[in-house]
Amino acid sequence: MTDGYSKRESEPEFHRMTLEGLAGELGIPLSPLARTEWFDGEDLLQYRVPQKDERDKVLLEVIQHIHNDQLQRSGAARIDAWRKGWGEIMEAVESGEFSYESFCPQYFKLDAVRFHGDYALFKDRLFEFALCHCVKSVLYANYIQDGDRIVDLGTGSAANIYLLLKLFPNSQVVGSDWAEPSVQLVDLISKTFGNRAKGARFDMLSLEGGDDLGPLDESVVLSVHSFEQLGAQWGPVLDMLLEKKPKLCIQIEPVLENYGDNDLLDTLAQLYHSKRGYLEGYKSELLKLKDAGQIEILDDRKLQLGTMLHDPYSILVWRPL
Repeated sequence: MTDGYSKRESEPEFHRMTLEGLAGELGIPLSPLARTEWFDGEDLLQYRVPQKDERDKVLLEVIQHIHNDQLQRSGAARIDAWRKGWGEIMEAVESGEFSYESFCPQYFKLDAVRFHGDYALFKDRLFEFALCHCVKSVLYANYIQDGDRIVDLGTGSAANIYLLLKLFPNSQVVGSDWAEPSVQLVDLISKTFGNRAKGARFDMLSLEGGDDLGPLDESVVLSVHSFEQLGAQWGPVLDMLLEKKPKLCIQIEPVLENYGDNDLLDTLAQLYHSKRGYLEGYKSELLKLKDAGQIEILDDRKLQLGTMLHDPYSILVWRPL
């Protein structure tokens, strides 16, 4: 990432985020495995600092989102929306648009991102998809070994499954979700990767379908922007993880506890987070479990990156003891 960008607010030139910069944000070494030829995320991560009028426009849009009476709360009540969204991607892929980019979630559609206490504007529509890809690539390449069994909880558009199968050619991967089209997407991707992936319909609220996840004690468990949908109802799935004792849990989620109280952008993000009913109390419980000697936390940090509306790139890496 470019140091001193805030001094060039009046200049319109674009800068570029890098894998080295993201690894520095994560506080981990950059593995060569994270740099892929099949998807050059860095090339898409070009951004610029907004002018004052542009920043004011972004702030106004954020406030309008927060006060939008049509804004729906997250959770199981929106299952039909997820079925529709992942179903649209399934139809597009089946019609011949099979590429990594074709699994880009529809919610990556806003015009700005949160970046180091300010906003940044970007030129490519795949910017947020590439940002998510690069964060995951750097994180996974550091913590996961090729050959590990991997279970993705709440796999959504299944882009994560594509990434994992590419990064770890000797790994078996399970992609689980509560929406059936997501499970079907995993199985479709698997056909082009030697059937190394399996879709599983699993509801993190009721734990229905838990047996289909297979042996978690032999697995690395992942979640990316999926626990956010649980709000304060993460108890059952956390209890399952504590009981099954996976080798490692790597989570990229919005964490309410990580926002500051005396910061304008963080205050707006808290308001949006709370209105959507996103993840609440989860990190606090993990810290209690750590103090009780029940888990080990290997990493706990908030990246200075986010969508226009909130910061969904907090990192929690932990394992049961």
